[in-house]
Amino acid sequence: MIRLLYILHSEEELLSSSSEIDKCMLNLHNCNDEATCINAAKSYSCVCNTGWTGDGFNCDDINECTNLNICLENSRCVNNPGSYVCNCDIGYIGSSRCTRLPDTFLSVTFTLKDRKFTNSLNDPTSDNYQTLSRQVTNNFQKEFSNVPAYRGVNIIRFRSGSVICDAELVLVLNAKDEITKVLERVNATGVLGNISVVAESLTTADIPAFADIEMDVEYSGYAGDMLEITCTITGPSLLSFEWRKNNMILSLSTRVKIENNDQVSKLFVRKTAKSDSGNYYCIASKGEDTINSNVSVEVKVIPIVAVSPLSVAATEGDPVTLMCETSVGDEENLEIVWHNSKQSGIIGQTRKLNLFDIAPSDIKPRYTAEYWCFAKNSDGTGRSQNVTVHITSQDYNEFCFEDNDSGYTWEETPVDTSVIKTCPEGKIGTVTRFCNSNDGPPVWGDVSFFNCRSSVVIDLVDKVSRLVEGFESENISDILDETEQVLEDDKLYVKDIQDIVYVLENTKQRTKTQNNRQQFIRSSSNIVSQKRKNVWMNIPSRNNLAKQVISGTDLNARNYISQSAEIGKVALYRTPNIDVIGIRLPTVKPTELQAKGTSLLDTAGEGVVIPDALTNELKEATVVKYSSIKDILSEEELKESVDNTIESTESLTIRSTIVSLITKPGFNESVSKPFKIVLQNNQLDE
Repeated sequence: MIRLLYILHSEEELLSSSSEIDKCMLNLHNCNDEATCINAAKSYSCVCNTGWTGDGFNCDDINECTNLNICLENSRCVNNPGSYVCNCDIGYIGSSRCTRLPDTFLSVTFTLKDRKFTNSLNDPTSDNYQTLSRQVTNNFQKEFSNVPAYRGVNIIRFRSGSVICDAELVLVLNAKDEITKVLERVNATGVLGNISVVAESLTTADIPAFADIEMDVEYSGYAGDMLEITCTITGPSLLSFEWRKNNMILSLSTRVKIENNDQVSKLFVRKTAKSDSGNYYCIASKGEDTINSNVSVEVKVIPIVAVSPLSVAATEGDPVTLMCETSVGDEENLEIVWHNSKQSGIIGQTRKLNLFDIAPSDIKPRYTAEYWCFAKNSDGTGRSQNVTVHITSQDYNEFCFEDNDSGYTWEETPVDTSVIKTCPEGKIGTVTRFCNSNDGPPVWGDVSFFNCRSSVVIDLVDKVSRLVEGFESENISDILDETEQVLEDDKLYVKDIQDIVYVLENTKQRTKTQNNRQQFIRSSSNIVSQKRKNVWMNIPSRNNLAKQVISGTDLNARNYISQSAEIGKVALYRTPNIDVIGIRLPTVKPTELQAKGTSLLDTAGEGVVIPDALTNELKEATVVKYSSIKDILSEEELKESVDNTIESTESLTIRSTIVSLITKPGFNESVSKPFKIVLQNNQLDE
């Protein structure tokens, strides 16, 4: 008989009986269900699993969604026991990254209640249109605040008939039924957020499909000119446009801009170059629907040609060589032909033209002729300027002798001859000096820099032109800073002055900060300084240009005072040629102002005194004193610049200084008491 012996052990006895027993494997542990058991000699430990927290015996779920950045953009966190998931928002799709589903659109038309249509609602840029558009948009947002499938509303237009609004709702794909339910409630109740609409006036419709696309090109075809392509769509409104040249996407730059307006998009390319040739594509899209078309553009680069030297004066027998030079449009097989005013037909066909055996006649001791060249490439033909060639006989003796003037050496030159040289370094153009007799011995005239321009100023003008035309450009602060730097150059010429006034005229309303306004006033002061008087005198339109400087300075001075002056205290900003003095007045005028008026005088005691009767009506007053513009304006313009209510007498020379007075509000027509103008070396006029 076989006897079996069963020996029973308690768990504690088993655990303590041997160090070799794996308590975790035998499940002889007290770890939490969401923890992992780790065996050890005569023991074990418990560690909570990923997504849980605790001591291993007690484990709690970690809510990962408390980390607001745990999911990527356009997704939301959903917490699960021990884990989480990121679900894409409504209207987005994806796994690792959520991408936006295409928009869909629903046209709506409704009538606003108790609204009166005005002509200003025909203009999307008007304040009334913008205000009403914001009100409608905000109330749609409020109405659909709990509808994730709603993406927004685009106002298309307002029409008369009370005020009828045409708009389109932007919604998530396949959400039309959900959106329509909300619209049906609005239509029945006449309530859209906080505004009222005429009940039963709201209608919906699918947006129209794309029907046609037309592209129109306005372009001369030649390099340097503006290229404009218009893309017009028949179909839905408020489209998204994309422009490409060949395979390259086009966007705003210093030479490219795009203007979109509902169903029309315009592409502009300024200063076109040969590299701008190619196929231009217009791609219009509305949600998932697209339409596109393209046009081919060819940019032709005609040679830019010049003859050197710029003028020739030689004696019979001297070697004379002219060069036909191309700065743009040069090609390997360029065709060159020469002509002159003495002969018909072609006189040469190489870049270099040597003039041999040219001798004055016995009757005329000097030979004078105009020479020019043509250069033809595959795109067209360019013509040079005319160069005058003077050749005198050996015994000719009417010359202006060699002379050094204005940094140039002027060689011996026959009388009645213009000598042309290039402008100084950093300038573009030509310098001219004429040798004349004036019925006497030959004498040199003044050196004319009229055709010279600063390359730095040209670059500055280009930046301002880009700013004005809507192309990418530097910001206004950088442009005004560069203007000040340019004006440090004492060698500015007529065209430079004209260009800088253009810069000031086109930046006067773009100043944003007090520093900008100070920069503008300093630049205005510099451009009209006494040291530039001689240059101004050579500008035929100097009166108009000077008045543009005054207009821009007055505007920025007024804005400067309105932003900087402490109420009730006179503020002063001085420059070498322009002083700004101003005050902001309190609504309730102090007793001393009521009794004495307002004195807007600079440190020299000059300016304007506004009497008490006028002071009480004002909120703000600005005086701008121009001390040097009198040297620029013509005598006739100075007379016109004096207010005809102020009489100039022998004891009052009002024209010694020009003063602008700007008030807010302006003086009304009933004002009869004059103000006092105080000027240096002038008696007071009351």
